[in-house]
Amino acid sequence: GGIRVARAPSMWIFIVMSLFVGSQAYGGLQDVATEACVMIHEHGLVFDLVVVCLAAVCLPFLLSQLRGSKAKTAAATGNSIDVTSVDLRAPPPPPPKNAGILAMEVYFPSTYVKQTDLEKSNGVSSGKYTLGLGQDSMSFTGDIEDVNSMALNVTSELMTKYGIAPQTIGRLEVGTESLVDKSKSTKTVLMSLFEGSGNTDIEGATIINACYGGTAALLNALAWVENDNWDGRYAVVVAADIAVYADGPARPTGGCGAVAMLIGRDAPLVIDGSLRTSSAAHVWDFFKPNPHSEYPEVDGALSQSCYLQSLDDCYTRYAAKQERKADKVGEAKAAKAEANASNHAASGGRAVGAGSAGTNKSSSTSPGFLSSAVETDSANSPPFTTSPGGDSVFTVADSDYFVFHSPYNKLVQKSFARLLLTDARRHGSVVPPGHIAALLPWLSLPLKDTCEDKSLEKTLKNLAAEDYSVKVAPSCGLSKQIGNTYTAAVFMNLTSLVDELGERLRGKKVTVFSYGSGSIATMYEIRGRVPTGPLNKRFTLERIQATVQLQRRLASRADLPPIELSLALEARALAHGLSGTKPQYPISRLWPGAFYLESVAPNGARNYARKPMDAAMDPRAPFALVRPRSNSQGSIEVGAACGGADEEREEKQQGAAIAPNGMAAAAATTAPSVARRA
Repeated sequence: GGIRVARAPSMWIFIVMSLFVGSQAYGGLQDVATEACVMIHEHGLVFDLVVVCLAAVCLPFLLSQLRGSKAKTAAATGNSIDVTSVDLRAPPPPPPKNAGILAMEVYFPSTYVKQTDLEKSNGVSSGKYTLGLGQDSMSFTGDIEDVNSMALNVTSELMTKYGIAPQTIGRLEVGTESLVDKSKSTKTVLMSLFEGSGNTDIEGATIINACYGGTAALLNALAWVENDNWDGRYAVVVAADIAVYADGPARPTGGCGAVAMLIGRDAPLVIDGSLRTSSAAHVWDFFKPNPHSEYPEVDGALSQSCYLQSLDDCYTRYAAKQERKADKVGEAKAAKAEANASNHAASGGRAVGAGSAGTNKSSSTSPGFLSSAVETDSANSPPFTTSPGGDSVFTVADSDYFVFHSPYNKLVQKSFARLLLTDARRHGSVVPPGHIAALLPWLSLPLKDTCEDKSLEKTLKNLAAEDYSVKVAPSCGLSKQIGNTYTAAVFMNLTSLVDELGERLRGKKVTVFSYGSGSIATMYEIRGRVPTGPLNKRFTLERIQATVQLQRRLASRADLPPIELSLALEARALAHGLSGTKPQYPISRLWPGAFYLESVAPNGARNYARKPMDAAMDPRAPFALVRPRSNSQGSIEVGAACGGADEEREEKQQGAAIAPNGMAAAAATTAPSVARRA
């Protein structure tokens, strides 16, 4: 609209020539025309001179092209059309994103207690905790460490050991249930690690849910990385918790630790979102209603039942998704084989490609199948079992490994064995005949009615023993040594699997089950692979294995007597919710270079410091716990104690009561500002 009419002749000559030349070179008529109009509007009289020059150069070429076109038309015979350069094939699919876990790191304290020692100290039968719970030992710490300090440790170590620049992080998400503040999130505390880099453009927050917050954080990070608007930066997911219980039957199921994971594309541990299933329900199986105590309210029998029902629900739909995907893969491969056969015949027997005929139920897919999110590896993916009708059937035999959320190992054993019952109910024709005979009394019962059946539990354990040792046990070593880590537990087990197998996980499929009380659960598949991009060569299964070095680090810890566990947890209980204090637990017991809680300000702000890297570590350093006491006038006095007769006398006076749910009832101490459980 801004071009003057006086230049119309020159304008049209220029546009025609520009369109012709541009279409020959680029095929972009609209863009060329736009650029031409802009030039006309901006350059005025100079433009007329340019038009004259271009006309002198281009018109002879234009005329020669027109004559050549007429000659080709005259040479054409009949109504035939000469098509030599039209590609009618569909455009290739986008490359797979292969989003997943690039790197992993773990943190756990330097001190632990053996479960055999706890059995003796608590006066229970031998094997009560080692066999009954399936645990070997339990990590613990005092009031000098909290969820923030552990998250600082594991995140700092992840970035240092893998050489991750702070500027390359675009999302940081934390999952925990060990709150130290009802408003300020652990994620914001971790931002102190990025202050020197100036990187404040980091999304994410802290997600709270019993045992499931870490999984929710992981799913959020994956969605961010897989988004088409992803800016190429990495995400970091941190899961950290301190599991502590009142003195009583639940205390040996505690533990503490943290896991940090780097999330991005072209990962060595790919998470296939197309197979993910979840199960959520409203139930009060485990909760923490008392802000003055770290200890939860637990209905152990109900919590185990909820865990198993969520597992049944997730696995049933997970297996169905696996089968649908395998059937579609088989159809796609059959169609490709048929097309290749046709092309082969049309080419006179020359090879034009290879394809496997038939509808065999391989779990691998061709590039671009269903989704570009994940590539597949047909060479390392065993074919699924098939039903008599030729349909795909997914059973535990079709997954190489299983990783479970692990409150204690005995529940993991029960959970894997229970999958055999679901397989038998879904596809009795393909499971071993011996399984059907052994499980016949329970095949027609509602699944929820079988969760607490001890006879069924024993039968399933015997049937699953061999598969458990191969498919599940390699992932359980770390959790059996450090105990329950709530939101981090399932990732501790995944780390343990990578530490155990390393590059042997390439092409293997891992089924992961995460559960959180309340309740929420998710099951998904992880597949090991070799990254192909030049930037991710440093993120490999071998690199994770060489970095975590679990056995060496576990061997570096110190085992302490059960009285030290009691003192450490009492120190935590005394300090919980207090302001204007400093931790009592010895700094010398921490790992060199560890972050720790230095003090809590009068307003409740928590200050953290870092132990020097060259500082000595003495896990057995003496610890004298200072307890607040009341005298006869009701005022507070301070005395030092490290167990012994005074402590025993105090415990007897408090008269610990056991609640119907198996937990010790809350008992107020003589200090008005401190609430403890017996």
